[in-house]
Amino acid sequence: MERGGLQRILLIAAVFFGVFFIFKSCNKGNEKAAQLIFETNDRLDLPAGSPPSEVCAIDTPAFRAEVAPSGGGLSSYTLKGPKYVEGNGPIDLAFRTTSDGKGGRFYDYAPLRTYFRNDKSQGQVPGDLVTFSVKKSGAGCELRHVRADGVEIVRTIQPSARPYELEVATTVKNLGSTKQKHAFSTALYALQLKSEEGGIFSRPSPNGTFTVGCSESGKVERRDHSAATKNWLLKSGNVDWAAISSNYLGQALVPEAGQGARCAILGEERREAAGAEPSQTLFRAYVAYPDRELSPNESVTYRQVAYLGPKDRDLLAAASGGRHLDQMIDLGTFAVIAKLLVRYLGFLHGIMGSWGIAIILLTVTVRLLLMPLTIPQIRSSLAMRRLKPELDAINAKFADDAQAKMLATTQLYKKNNVQPLLGCLPALLQMPVWFALYTSLQTAMELYHEKFALWHDLSAADPRYILPLVLGATMFVQQKVTPMQMDPAQQKVFLYFMPAMFTVFMLFLPAGLGVYMLTNSLLGILQTVAVERYYQSVEGGGGGGGTVTVKVTPTGKEPRPARELARKDS
Repeated sequence: MERGGLQRILLIAAVFFGVFFIFKSCNKGNEKAAQLIFETNDRLDLPAGSPPSEVCAIDTPAFRAEVAPSGGGLSSYTLKGPKYVEGNGPIDLAFRTTSDGKGGRFYDYAPLRTYFRNDKSQGQVPGDLVTFSVKKSGAGCELRHVRADGVEIVRTIQPSARPYELEVATTVKNLGSTKQKHAFSTALYALQLKSEEGGIFSRPSPNGTFTVGCSESGKVERRDHSAATKNWLLKSGNVDWAAISSNYLGQALVPEAGQGARCAILGEERREAAGAEPSQTLFRAYVAYPDRELSPNESVTYRQVAYLGPKDRDLLAAASGGRHLDQMIDLGTFAVIAKLLVRYLGFLHGIMGSWGIAIILLTVTVRLLLMPLTIPQIRSSLAMRRLKPELDAINAKFADDAQAKMLATTQLYKKNNVQPLLGCLPALLQMPVWFALYTSLQTAMELYHEKFALWHDLSAADPRYILPLVLGATMFVQQKVTPMQMDPAQQKVFLYFMPAMFTVFMLFLPAGLGVYMLTNSLLGILQTVAVERYYQSVEGGGGGGGTVTVKVTPTGKEPRPARELARKDS
């Protein structure tokens, strides 16, 4: 391969990363502005004479939830099991938005908090933060708020038969003597610190990097911290769900179909002081219903399913009841391929009992499936190696005439039936699989806090840096054994730069992805050694794959202009 070989490699790399970032930007959704559907304040004080912050607990094998009397939301929601322990205790999905930092709780941003009015009028419920009386009701809780002159609100929150799922029903009844209007909505919240956003290649905090999403008729629109503005994104009419999620955990609201539910999402940057740089982002997701006017003694019930827990594909699909909640897992543009890979990964885990071994077998399988695309690439590389003497002669003869050099090179390729682009095309065709593998392993809840060999969490970066260093050394060996048909300076770039670059990347990326890359690199070494042995046997034995007999002999004369060369050949 002549100097153009390096250009082709760099072109592939440029296309790879260019397409990657284009796809990432395309997946952020249409971030159009919309009118605020209701007004909220940053802090809402409890009404005078409100009861103390007693709570009603919902305890299941999967989670423990505490329902607060103010706002009817969840003041606490902790996941159970060793898989969901961070730091010194269990993960609490509501802690950040309900803790005052001093051991107390407030309920301004409690998940499942209720609103009963819009931004235009107070309507049937004058207060923005309704205070309920709370009592235990079976395995769940019943909340009640009564104003004799206007309204009765009864809210029940019961655990579902499925894990991480709550069934929520809110009934509003008009107790007055005249028609009354209200606008019901339920909210989800999550707070993200700027330090948890992560960089382009770094692995973000699994409990801090959030995305808000909204689905309407199966079409999902998302907004993350990079798109945080004070413009709401509003979807109207029978939406599927509204959700806030991190890489591995999420909270979602699925409204009952047929009530015209809308959803609104917002990522709002916040500052510690005026003029300071944003230090955090508050994400909000609402399921809101149209204004409803009730006659005296008339009532209406709003039913919702709330899912708060791991982004497990099967659990999400079951919780949504056919409402596409499993699409809360963003697998990118090549989601179809990614879903197949994740399913296959789960199948391998069911056989082997180890997620690490499952990743290794997945890598081997993908490598074998892509072999039909790899073989033309190998053949093209071998053909280019056989033509190297002739290419060197052409480069020497037409050193001062680029057009003549290109024409002579093209004729040499044509005469020997060599198509250099075939060496690039297989790599381009493999990109969808690479992207799908990356997003699959980056978002696979199955790897969350799973141990393998020296690594205590396949979803986190290796804290001892063993995997990045081993991967870097392996890639160095791979570059060393791979024949490079380029000048010594270019060879050094690939010999040292590529391993160093991927070593730096793996300092921040999940160990599960590193296991895949390490296995792939080892397979690449084996493939290169096998190809080299085959090449040497063919070349040494003088078989059918021998060296090309085409010769271009330098004459020592001045090179002819390209147009003269073309005229003679025609």
